[in-house]
Amino acid sequence: MFAACVLTESLHPPKANQLYISAIMTMFDGHNAVSSAEWFIQLEVVVLVEVVIVVVVEVVVVVVIVVVGVVVVVVAVVIGVVVVV
Repeated sequence: MFAACVLTESLHPPKANQLYISAIMTMFDGHNAVSSAEWFIQLEVVVLVEVVIVVVVEVVVVVVIVVVGVVVVVVAVVIGVVVVV
């Protein structure tokens, strides 16, 4: 349900809010407080995992950009030295 809310959020924010609220109300309806609390903990874990994935991807992209930049500079210096000598 959370993934559906995230996907719908990008298309229709009000509809995503309705889905999210209905998902929460469904979890409260017919369940005791413990299962509802467990559901919220699971939701928080999903959000945390998504944040960690985004951060890891961003770090990998930055590292790749830095490595490519360093390689380009090294190649340029080597070419410059070869041309001058």
